[in-house]
Amino acid sequence: MFIHLHVHSGFSLLDGAARLDDLIASARAFGMPALALTDHGMVGVIRFYQQARAAGIKPIIGTEIAIEGGRHLTLLARNNQGYANLCRLVSTGNLRDPTRQSEPYVTRDELASCAAGLIALSGCALGEIPTLLAQHRDEQAEAAACWYRNVFGPDFYLELIHHPGSPTSTPIHGLAALGQRLGIPCVATNNVHYARFGGHRLHEVLSCIRANTTLESYPFPRTTEAYMTSPQRMRTLFRHMPQAIANSKSNKNCNSCAP
Repeated sequence: MFIHLHVHSGFSLLDGAARLDDLIASARAFGMPALALTDHGMVGVIRFYQQARAAGIKPIIGTEIAIEGGRHLTLLARNNQGYANLCRLVSTGNLRDPTRQSEPYVTRDELASCAAGLIALSGCALGEIPTLLAQHRDEQAEAAACWYRNVFGPDFYLELIHHPGSPTSTPIHGLAALGQRLGIPCVATNNVHYARFGGHRLHEVLSCIRANTTLESYPFPRTTEAYMTSPQRMRTLFRHMPQAIANSKSNKNCNSCAP
């Protein structure tokens, strides 16, 4: 059974276009035993925890955080210590610029000091390693992967996102090859930003508000695929990489941390 491990709700302000109850209802309809929430910041985690538990879904608490330089990283709390470290990292990023004139971020040193109890995924197309691979800077990508592995140990995964025909995908074959060379496991996600197919329209409107622009001048890569896809579709998309699907299931064993 596939588990969604990279999911944004409306609490990713002007980036997520999904209600918590819609996300949880989809997970329940698909028979998923667990679901992660990885908003920018952690505003919605208490509601998510309560609603998921009430629906019989194991809540996995996480966040998508920015590292110095603007690169994204997906973090999941493996236990209560990890939850506390997530809170510290998010607070550190927000306190760096209380006016929010720029995206909150943490440094590598700050990340490393709060790595205990956390599972890290290499992130979306804006992640450090996917960006380096897309730029054909393979040696730098390998060095970055080794750094994250040294920090998180066996709890570091290369995140594979496959949105057919869309620039929002990560370079999955390059990431898989890198993982094979370095012995780093890969995990499939769908970088969910809306609950159902067709939700991209609202997401684009929110993105335009965030960028202070119009739909006609939409400045971001477009995709219609960032929704709560079924486990069957994910297995089809990653039919040549079944272990990446299996690794999503293994992460459901994160403890259900109580905020």
